[in-house]
Amino acid sequence: MMRDIWAVMLKEWREYLAGSSAGGGSGRGRGMIGVLLIVGIVSLLLPLQLGRSMLTSGAAIVVDGLYLPLILLLNVIADSFAGERERHTLETLLASRLSDRAILFGKVGAAVGFGWGIALVAALAQAVVANFSPKNAGGGLAFYPGSDIFAIVVLGLLTALLASSAGCLVSLRATSTRQAQVNLGVGFMVLIFIPVIIIQLLPHATQQAILAALNSSSPTQLFLSFAGALLVIDVVLLLIALARFQRSRLILS
Repeated sequence: MMRDIWAVMLKEWREYLAGSSAGGGSGRGRGMIGVLLIVGIVSLLLPLQLGRSMLTSGAAIVVDGLYLPLILLLNVIADSFAGERERHTLETLLASRLSDRAILFGKVGAAVGFGWGIALVAALAQAVVANFSPKNAGGGLAFYPGSDIFAIVVLGLLTALLASSAGCLVSLRATSTRQAQVNLGVGFMVLIFIPVIIIQLLPHATQQAILAALNSSSPTQLFLSFAGALLVIDVVLLLIALARFQRSRLILS
């Protein structure tokens, strides 16, 4: 099955590049243009503003480990099945000898590799720009601490898997790429803001207890807890997508 998954991943990557070189006429093409703009802005403006302090501030963990993989994949992954349906290529894909798992895992794997890989490249670009920022007059070259590198790599992978799994799940039932993009955007906004709203509604004593628990926890404990929660959510979303991937229903839709 690994060969079939790899074949689907290569197909997806070719379509990413073809959509971009076609001038943005497709959903993926427009998404790729947006990707390049976001990566360019983040990789230049942020390190120029913060200088070498960006490498030790933890900003790269948030930007490259959480923000970029999520933002980069929202438009691209929404096109995974809804775009095939719009281009009338979904029937051909589903009629192939490829298994359901190979198709789903191939699309998810291609998106993960795309979002995660670009986020890591952006982190490297930011380090280069930060070292040569006008704010850094003299001094040797610097790079991220080892713990930050580990956090960027792990969180980037888990966040890319989150966006890819959720995106495929939404795209499976969306009638258009635009609808999938809107549903994903709303879903992730809810995911981000609902916990904040819930915390604000809790009694003051409960809020203080939560803050005290966070302050008493080590950065390693917080990282492991957050990464573990992301991994559980990723696995659950992927299993749900696999359960909802019904070839007969997709062909008739």
